[in-house]
Amino acid sequence: MLETKRLILRRWADSDAENLYEYAKDPDVGPIAGWPPHQSIDESRDVIRNVFNGKEAYAICLKKDGKAIGAIELKLNGHTDMTDRDDECELGYWLGKPYWGRGIMPEAVKEILRHAFDEIGMTKVWAGYYEGNTKSKRVQEKSGFRYQWKSEGVDVPLMHEKRTGHVSSMTKDQWIFDSVHKGNGDKNSSMMKLKKLPYSLTVCKVEDISAVTLSTEFFFIGRTDEELSLVCRTEDVPVNTIERDDGWRGFRIEGVLDFSLIGILSRLSTILAENRIGIFAISTFNTDYILVKEDNFERAMNVLVAAGNEVTE
Repeated sequence: MLETKRLILRRWADSDAENLYEYAKDPDVGPIAGWPPHQSIDESRDVIRNVFNGKEAYAICLKKDGKAIGAIELKLNGHTDMTDRDDECELGYWLGKPYWGRGIMPEAVKEILRHAFDEIGMTKVWAGYYEGNTKSKRVQEKSGFRYQWKSEGVDVPLMHEKRTGHVSSMTKDQWIFDSVHKGNGDKNSSMMKLKKLPYSLTVCKVEDISAVTLSTEFFFIGRTDEELSLVCRTEDVPVNTIERDDGWRGFRIEGVLDFSLIGILSRLSTILAENRIGIFAISTFNTDYILVKEDNFERAMNVLVAAGNEVTE
């Protein structure tokens, strides 16, 4: 059993058949999700026994009376066509019409995602909706799912028709990142605040650090068994530089990033890579810095903003 502030998510029982029929007979509930309205309590009881019998299938119940008002399920490998991996699953859900618009489904989805990632070892959860099912689409958006693709001519066997389908997903890394940002009160958990560095940068290889100006506003030194490297403002390049690559600009991810966060730098680098923009990354104790070539800098800022991030001077 899973629990939230208002809800209990529990296993289905034969005694839920009457409540299930009450909501599943509504023609506004099932057809838009791909299944016909229930015709009798006996049919609802049969669905409980033969459809809602999955290992991760739950009745959504209000705490105040424990009666089933909807369904939510993580469809594991072998019971979904969205993945063939044991560490991925598909999320399915519906809610009785009298309870629409109360935030109940996002509350249930939030808890079952926690269960998926924290308790049963999932690394990705898939979800889909048919064209026109705006309520299901909105639940996925509010829950942090990232849109993946659209498919035409999807077979809907229970309705004997074909429809346009849409697929979204959430990875465990995205869920961790979103959870931390929501916990900090961010209104847009997937947005990152980025601050431009107001100077040109140079990547250098130096003989030693004797000529490095340690009091300057920005520099980063890295030493390995093969080299001593320096990233600094172009105007601060030391005289004992062996090799240098000029023409870089940079920005940093604002805030202090907890070491447990995964996928923050990769999210930004993926966006830039998809737009054929190469990067040079630097990680510090507090945050990450990303450098790109000057001739790509404004384009990089534009694509990051278009992806939902905020850039400040």
